[in-house]
Amino acid sequence: MSTESPALDLSAIHEATANISSEPDDRTNQESAALEAESKRVELDGKRQDIEARKEYANKIYRLISVWLGCMIVIVLLAGFGSKCEWFKMADSVLIALITTTTASVIGLFAIVANYLFKNK
Repeated sequence: MSTESPALDLSAIHEATANISSEPDDRTNQESAALEAESKRVELDGKRQDIEARKEYANKIYRLISVWLGCMIVIVLLAGFGSKCEWFKMADSVLIALITTTTASVIGLFAIVANYLFKNK
């Protein structure tokens, strides 16, 4: 029993591939069009989600800043009127530190979220 392998003829391979067209066939064109349409649909869905997230988080940021501003007004009023009535005492340095740190935190949070949601493309 001989285990010799048949000789390869490269000219036969060349002849077989010589008739292959470089232009895509109809099925390939259809697949390409379907993939492109799916890609556009996914991109559009992503943009819709971004718009919804922007609306939601813009509303949340607005409410957070409104609540923060209201709390700061109440604290300042309590520090001003409450200290005269002797029932709410707060040292000036504590009041300044409270207002400064909370303001910096809220503005920083606002800047980070707004920059992420509304960045220029």
